[in-house]
Amino acid sequence: MSHYSIVILDTDESRTDYFEGMFKKDEHAVSVHSTIGSTIQHTVKSDKIAFLVEYSTLTAEERPDVIRFFKEFARQNIFLFNVPDNANKRLAFYELGAKRVFDTSHPLDEIYYALVWPIKNIAAKVSKNLMISSGALEDVSLKNLINNLSREDRTGILKIITENNSGKIYFKDGIITHAQVGLHTGEDALLHMLFWHEGNFKFNATTALNESISVHLSVVSLFIVAERLRKVYLKNLQDIGSQKAVVQIVYAGDLKNSSIDIVEGFTELILRPVQLKALLENPFYTCCETAQKLAELKSNGYLLVTDGQKVKKEKKAEGTAGEIPLGAFTLLSKEEAQELCHQISLDKLQSGKILVISTHGKSGYHLLQAVVEKGSDILQSKNTHQCKVEVLTQTHLSFISFAMDETILDTVIKTADTFSAIIFLIDVQQADKFEYTSYVMRELVKNEDTCWLPCGINMMDSIDLDHIKSKLGIPGHVPFDIYDTTDQDDVKNILLSLKKYKQPEPQKEEGEDREENIQTEEGDV
Repeated sequence: MSHYSIVILDTDESRTDYFEGMFKKDEHAVSVHSTIGSTIQHTVKSDKIAFLVEYSTLTAEERPDVIRFFKEFARQNIFLFNVPDNANKRLAFYELGAKRVFDTSHPLDEIYYALVWPIKNIAAKVSKNLMISSGALEDVSLKNLINNLSREDRTGILKIITENNSGKIYFKDGIITHAQVGLHTGEDALLHMLFWHEGNFKFNATTALNESISVHLSVVSLFIVAERLRKVYLKNLQDIGSQKAVVQIVYAGDLKNSSIDIVEGFTELILRPVQLKALLENPFYTCCETAQKLAELKSNGYLLVTDGQKVKKEKKAEGTAGEIPLGAFTLLSKEEAQELCHQISLDKLQSGKILVISTHGKSGYHLLQAVVEKGSDILQSKNTHQCKVEVLTQTHLSFISFAMDETILDTVIKTADTFSAIIFLIDVQQADKFEYTSYVMRELVKNEDTCWLPCGINMMDSIDLDHIKSKLGIPGHVPFDIYDTTDQDDVKNILLSLKKYKQPEPQKEEGEDREENIQTEEGDV
């Protein structure tokens, strides 16, 4: 008989009877509970327990109890089912620690058979040298690989092989303990590999691990650091040229006597012409450090860059922009259009971009439909929609609508490195997205010089807007109202409300003003 236990958390007897019968046929011990409290009270923590949890039963509980449940059993295998077909909801449960999330499109028998083999393999402790997965970084990013292996509490070695390099990342129960690429170890090696986008990977489950502990960051902290570095990295690369650019040291003798701190071995690598892409994999510096050193050399006149590719990209970008049709713009009067251009600093510019980021369905697309007269003037590409209008004579404004997901920050930076304003369309009924939405808003609106507006959509009478505004971390001086993006008047109000919202200075009390006047008079005397 199997010593692996299945704990079912569900209030529907027909579902629990089905799962209980099926898992008992496989000789698993099965227990059924209808509340989190009962589950925690009667379940002993063990590596040989899997939880099958129904979505509405879980969400009917208080939020602190739900979080406590995931904290209590984070090391076990938690599977959720009947989750609404919503990527952000599934992501939220994965981030809490779920191993697999099934949406409402999965029937009960499909869920059962999807769990049979994972549970059987865990219980049987398959061969320690079993290869779990392999593939190409072009298909699965290293960030997603790390996230999945961490979330699934995997133990083993992830090996990455590129054209010019290779590295290893060591996992123990989902925690990264060690990483190495050539002379780089620990966080430096991890941050180096996170910028690799081409190559192959394979993961081997094994208990024969390197005992070194060189990584002291959690996966979440690692990704936050990588995100910050990536922005600097891309800026430095932009200053240097494309990855196909050829670089070479000039005035090497003068460089030795300069104040620039650079490893001699690295200098020797670029005494002759070398392609930037290959140089980023040098043994002396990580990708980010290499880009920083090269940008510094170029700014000080010690680096010669030959880059025909950059010119081609600029011409291609110009051609692509021309493919977006120029739609008719009748939403605003001339005076209103002038006011919009003034508010988003388009007075002396010929073009600008407004980003629309939505947490709800096609609300962003509906806003673009209100902006242009014809739906055919809106171009669609994956999860983005774009349109372009002439708001004033020879002044063009592009609108780009994105669906909010876990890759939104990467998407925004890749698609629109500069923008005039941002509109956030926030579904006030989706409380599970508030934390991530708040994080995205903070990242994209980091200073008071950004034109932006948070807009509530999908309102219900019972919702407290002030409470939601607080949960989203929207500053008190920034307005937060409900809009209907299918209504042209509401869309007009959204555009005219785009501003640089600056924190008002605290008002002085009447007594303070009188005291200042007295001090001034005394000074005059």
